[in-house]
Amino acid sequence: MKAGGLFIILMFTILSLGCIEQTAKNGDTVSVVYGAYHNNNTLIDDNNGEPLQFTIGNGEVVNGFNYAVIGMKVGQTKTVTVAPDEGYGLYYPSRITQESVENLEKVGINASIGSVVYATMDNNRERGVIIDNNGTNVLIDFNHPLAGKTLVFKIRLVSIDAHAGNAI
Repeated sequence: MKAGGLFIILMFTILSLGCIEQTAKNGDTVSVVYGAYHNNNTLIDDNNGEPLQFTIGNGEVVNGFNYAVIGMKVGQTKTVTVAPDEGYGLYYPSRITQESVENLEKVGINASIGSVVYATMDNNRERGVIIDNNGTNVLIDFNHPLAGKTLVFKIRLVSIDAHAGNAI
């Protein structure tokens, strides 16, 4: 066999092995199919089989999900338990505020339990939910709905684009 033919076979082997062994790393843009569950295995969210694309390390998903994908290979499935501090954060009672029904109604906000309200807190627009209404005042919870919850993610890595997340 000529040296040129051996070189082509060697390069094909190296490239093939490289593709098979490629693992997700920080900066890669990946696509995943996932399910998010409460600790009791109740489904919270999934992407209905449509891949979710994100760049590892860009803060597009919660830290625990991000870390779980690092090191995965295409086609691999992983189940990971994510504590609140690596998920949607701890639950802070201090993020529950009281507001008068009258003030809310003056600005056209429905003061019924379950209504969503928005407020600016620390220069950020925050989403809150009215959790109590005694007729005079309401309690608004500005915690994320999954704050304080331990979550279980079932993740399947669909693809890795090692160059997309590093584009300038």
